Amino acid sequence: MPFSPSPETLACWKSKGSTRATDADIAKLEARLGLKAPASYVEFMKTYGDVEFSFDVNCQFEYTYETPDRVERRTEAVSFIKSPSQAIEYYNGFQQDDKIGIPANLLPFAMDHGQGELLIEFGQAGERIFYWDFDAHDWESGITRIGFVANDMYDFINNLKPFDD
Repeated sequence: MPFSPSPETLACWKSKGSTRATDADIAKLEARLGLKAPASYVEFMKTYGDVEFSFDVNCQFEYTYETPDRVERRTEAVSFIKSPSQAIEYYNGFQQDDKIGIPANLLPFAMDHGQGELLIEFGQAGERIFYWDFDAHDWESGITRIGFVANDMYDFINNLKPFDD
């Protein structure tokens, strides 16, 4: 499935500049996580790179929290997709923080406009994307709750909607 960002989104990314990932960048990610990078993520990073979004382009995504008794649907806006080196820095920080229980196979590859993180699965049959809301994290208990966003980068990028405040 090809990526299909809107012309306005592509113009935004171009105006803000970006750096495309190299094979060496992807190899560093895979070495750090000890897992294979998702194909859709690799394609996106090598094609578009570390892009920035603005509120006047498609940037809003939906995520869901599922509990045994209900499903919560929420929305958030992506601010930027990190370079591989930035993603490794955040990954290292998460793995060292005992109050954040993000699984070691999830790479924090993008951020919202606050401190929330979009996470993508490495080394799995799927390439699912999740969202961790920093502001809603239970820092006292250390319980980390992540919401499902998309099946892969194609699904994530192609289903971004205009921002609705």
